[in-house]
Amino acid sequence: NLISAPNELIEMLDRALVEDPPFALKEGGIFRSGYNSELDSFRNTKIKGKDWLLELELKEREKTGISSLKIKSNNIIGYFIEVTKANLKKVPESYLRKQQTTNSERFITEELKQLETSILTAESKLVELEQGLFRELREELKAHTKTLRSVAQAVAELDLYQTFAEIAERDNLIKPQLNSSIDLKIKAGRHPIIAKTLEHEFIPNDIELSLSNPLSLLVTGPNMGGKSTFLRQNALIVIMSQLGSFVPAASASLGLVDKVFARLGAADDLTEGESTFMVEMRETSFILANATEKSLILIDEIGRGTATRDGLAIARSVLEWVIEKIKCRSLFATHFHELTELDKTYASLENISVKSLEQGTKVVFTHEMVRGAANNSYGIEVADLAGLPRLLIKRSRKILKSIVSVSNTNEINQLEMFDSNHGAFESEEELPQTKEELLEIEQDLKNIDPSQMTPIEALLMLDKLQKKLIGS
Repeated sequence: NLISAPNELIEMLDRALVEDPPFALKEGGIFRSGYNSELDSFRNTKIKGKDWLLELELKEREKTGISSLKIKSNNIIGYFIEVTKANLKKVPESYLRKQQTTNSERFITEELKQLETSILTAESKLVELEQGLFRELREELKAHTKTLRSVAQAVAELDLYQTFAEIAERDNLIKPQLNSSIDLKIKAGRHPIIAKTLEHEFIPNDIELSLSNPLSLLVTGPNMGGKSTFLRQNALIVIMSQLGSFVPAASASLGLVDKVFARLGAADDLTEGESTFMVEMRETSFILANATEKSLILIDEIGRGTATRDGLAIARSVLEWVIEKIKCRSLFATHFHELTELDKTYASLENISVKSLEQGTKVVFTHEMVRGAANNSYGIEVADLAGLPRLLIKRSRKILKSIVSVSNTNEINQLEMFDSNHGAFESEEELPQTKEELLEIEQDLKNIDPSQMTPIEALLMLDKLQKKLIGS
């Protein structure tokens, strides 16, 4: 008996309220006809008032011979009779002039005033009476507060379960297996939101954490590769499982999680005067102080809010603390590739990375997680995809090459990148397009069908090709 209520309560509500009451009390129309005779009388007057006005309008037209005569209303003078200036000679002396406009004059009569009073009184009394009846009904319902709350809770639960069932069938979700271990095993997991909004197919990924397998994953790879999505989707699958929902995966077996901690993204707290790094450290401190071996920890790019060496030191220490002290399931995404060496120290840590394919100077991110550390962050390639000027991208590659070539020496301060004898950006003539880039532009041109393009689309394509050619 999840939903139960006394018959007297059901009858009271059924007798009083309309089937689909308005959202706000001030809108009126809450009570059924027959619930209160005085309310019915005022409501009838309000409804019939329009008919009475129409009857009076027809009567005055016939009486005066003015076929264009109309009864209208506004917020200034209320109801009035409007007569065009061409018919003013036909206006009876009993009409009282109230207002004049460019093309007409407005009048009232004693009969119209009485009718207006009846209509407005009915409308005012209707609102007042309905609000009073509502207060009375509310007082009567106070005796049934506990019952009404239990009914509301039951309806909310039924609504939730029905939604779970509908989504499970619609999105082909599966029933997760819950147990008391600290395992987290998901095959072909998907992000429940992103997988539904992408125009292209979402790439699912596996995860397997347990005492007999690595309990922590260090995730490396480029921005836009899908690291953050991977972290979030596994947390969401855990939460959905423990809510009683089916989950977006091919299979899922997981030990119950007592808390999910997430240190994701970057944000300043300007109201408290805290920097991105301070917010990051406060959140990390909270996680380390409250996580247990039954928790799930997600940490994304910790240490990026400060100097590189400090950030690396903090990131490594946090990862080591989670592995050694807390010993819980954790996902740790980072751009500090130095951390990938820790899998040699900790058997419970495994490196995984975002798979990417290099196609000439281009990089394609597959969004697939594979074993092993990433060997490149592809930051310049991501900047290129974002549309930074071509000359700037080429300059960045040149600087990176110089840095890499002397990364094991102390001569970085004498790199060509700091040579002031020439400009940082060479002229366009000194940076000709490669054969591969020209072939790419040629292929773009071949793929264009001018007959199928709008003028705007043509301009956008022209702009795109021009930027490729001039490197901006």
